[in-house]
Amino acid sequence: MKIDRTNYEIWFIDWMDGKLTSSQQEQLELFLRQNPDLEEELSEYSSPAPIPASGAYGNKKALLKSSTELPLSQFEYLCAAWMENDLDSGQRQELEDIVHKNPDKAFIFGQMCRTRLTPEKVVYKRKKLLLKDTLFRKVIRLSEIGFGSAAAIALVLVAWYFLHGS
Repeated sequence: MKIDRTNYEIWFIDWMDGKLTSSQQEQLELFLRQNPDLEEELSEYSSPAPIPASGAYGNKKALLKSSTELPLSQFEYLCAAWMENDLDSGQRQELEDIVHKNPDKAFIFGQMCRTRLTPEKVVYKRKKLLLKDTLFRKVIRLSEIGFGSAAAIALVLVAWYFLHGS
């Protein structure tokens, strides 16, 4: 792959990771000489990598938070997810525990549940009048009326003929 302005970022990252061969490094240097505006961008890429702290952190248990210590924004997100039925059984149980243990959060949960609106049940009695028939449907409807009338007249004539004609 040859370096150009569409893929130079990949080359920069590979250079930072030390994945470039010596010939690829030469191609990168040549490209940077031809594109001096990108040298500044490369310097942004080459910021020092974080160095992990030596030794182990001894007090990891202090980092654990219980479900009752959730920040308010996270609790509200959890309530909204409950209303949308997006929680699995473990998350539902966690929310129920929070609501039972903390009356302030139970109040917030109740308020959020009251924000859900339910649509009013409306029935339109003359809804069929709202539908507009297409030209094809009008022709079919008029044909049905005409053929039905013709059939009724033919039936009456046949019945009259058999009753009075013989």
